[in-house]
Amino acid sequence: MTNTEQGAADPVRSASELISLPIVTRADARRLGRVQDLLFEPSEHALYGYLVATEGDDVLFLRSSNVQSIGAGAIIVENESALTPSQSDVHACELIDCGIHLMGTGVFNERGDSLGKVTKILLRPDGSVSAYEAASGMLGFGEKTQLQPSDVMTIGPDAVIVHELLGRPRAQTDGATEQHDSGLVETLPDGSLSIPILEEEIIVTKRIVVRERLIVRRDSVVERRPIGIELREERMQVVPDEHAPAADTVMADRGASHPGASDAAPGTAGASPSPSNVAADVTGAPGSSDV
Repeated sequence: MTNTEQGAADPVRSASELISLPIVTRADARRLGRVQDLLFEPSEHALYGYLVATEGDDVLFLRSSNVQSIGAGAIIVENESALTPSQSDVHACELIDCGIHLMGTGVFNERGDSLGKVTKILLRPDGSVSAYEAASGMLGFGEKTQLQPSDVMTIGPDAVIVHELLGRPRAQTDGATEQHDSGLVETLPDGSLSIPILEEEIIVTKRIVVRERLIVRRDSVVERRPIGIELREERMQVVPDEHAPAADTVMADRGASHPGASDAAPGTAGASPSPSNVAADVTGAPGSSDV
């Protein structure tokens, strides 16, 4: 099986899994040392090589192109010549001088929002970067963001800059502004340590939705009923008689004509006429409606 076929069968692995792997030669099965650090090529998003610590405390350089295969327990090279002094590789020296280690480097977008730190680098079998993973919070237990190489704009010794759309703060449902906290252990100006206490928070969004509708219709009903009302009106009018003599004159005349005579009884002849004629009109007999 060729190296290409072997690489195609290998899964994507985390770069942290390569740290401390032994370097073993295929020709004589000797262990040359252990992987101490990784050197990445930022512009290519690829693993350029390995810094290997030998048993004599020397640090040698292993270029990725000299690796035969990478297994779960060791990195296989052809022979001892695969390792060279790090000073002999000019580009390796430049990467070392740049101080770019990626792991643990802070990640920010163009607006300055923090996405945490690089906690994982996923590598393909050929050494190219499949994705970066950034996590916020202490020890990387916070929110995780996976970044594709195309999302990364700049990689430097102190930070990784990604596009603006990544890492935008989430909208607050209650309208409050969330206080920014990196979730990392921080050293205060007086030398004290500020250690965050982390917890998981479940955010439940409540909203009102229309589940069903209740239709209320209005019906108009016309009902006719006869109502019997008895209306009655009485009217009385008193009209004076202008031709009747005055009462005192009549009494005087009566006394003169019949001296000593007693008053005639009502209803007999010779009764005195009434001082006035009384007319009474009664209208509105029962059942009439003259109003």
